[in-house]
Amino acid sequence: MSRRRRILVASIFVLLIVLAAWTFRNAYVAMTWSALAGRVIDSQGRPVADVGVHVVDTSQGHLFYGGPDNVDWMANSDDSSWYWRRRGPYRCGMATTDREGRFVLRGLKSGAYLVLAVDRERGLQMTTHVLDPLRGGSLELRLNPPMYLTGSVRGLDLEPRHGTRILASLSYDQNQTELDVPTFPSECLHVYLRIKPDELNDFRVGPLPAPGRYRFRVMRWSETRSFVATLLKHSVYVAAGEDASLRVDLGAANLIRGQVLGPQATPLEHVAVTLTRLDDEGADGAWAEVGDLTNEKGQFAVSGITPGTYHLTAERWLPRTGPG
Repeated sequence: MSRRRRILVASIFVLLIVLAAWTFRNAYVAMTWSALAGRVIDSQGRPVADVGVHVVDTSQGHLFYGGPDNVDWMANSDDSSWYWRRRGPYRCGMATTDREGRFVLRGLKSGAYLVLAVDRERGLQMTTHVLDPLRGGSLELRLNPPMYLTGSVRGLDLEPRHGTRILASLSYDQNQTELDVPTFPSECLHVYLRIKPDELNDFRVGPLPAPGRYRFRVMRWSETRSFVATLLKHSVYVAAGEDASLRVDLGAANLIRGQVLGPQATPLEHVAVTLTRLDDEGADGAWAEVGDLTNEKGQFAVSGITPGTYHLTAERWLPRTGPG
């Protein structure tokens, strides 16, 4: 066999190997990766355009819901209980519906997915879906009427202090084993809705992603000490398809004022004062632990105290050092 013929045969052999590898790769991709398509409709069965559809592989992480304009995916850290942002292919995705209400998400691996379609005014829908790579997947998501929480908080000391700021939030209570909330399909959705402190006299937050019990919390956060003092905690139940209301009015009878002094009667600033109730949770959903951070005069004011026996602790936090 001539040298030219040997080169030709070797080239054909290499080409056949490359073609076989390419064919095997495409077959593997077809067997392991797929697409999820579907349509979003309203309660009347009409297609809804410009709706964000979010999916996440429930074995890899969870959806972080901070409202219709703040839906993100976060993965579990391997070495701690915290969550950190880590975007990766074939684990999550987001699409927007077209004029016919249709969406397509490609490049998804097989597995169980949490699917969330949300629109601020027209409602939301959440479900789980097992994606089969051989058959793909198709969903019809019917938006449920949006659920909102309205309310007001009065009588709470929200005066600004040096080095601190007020935070307010509403989060979904993951521990709801005693409640009948069958419409909540997965524990892979974490909810944290922010409420502006200047809106506490009259706030409206939502749409909420699921019925069930929510935790309402007002905090004073020390920026230099990385410490949060809980000024108020409350729980509220939201029924499916209904708005909920939370009204808290803290009078003078529910207020404890005091002062923390150090050596030579020196007022101590940024001392965390916590009152922990020693019996069961208070009435009307009030929680058993509240507190405050002392101001530059060492003064504190703890609101929302219901009748009962409490344990008071005072702990001073040193300024945070190092990066972060």
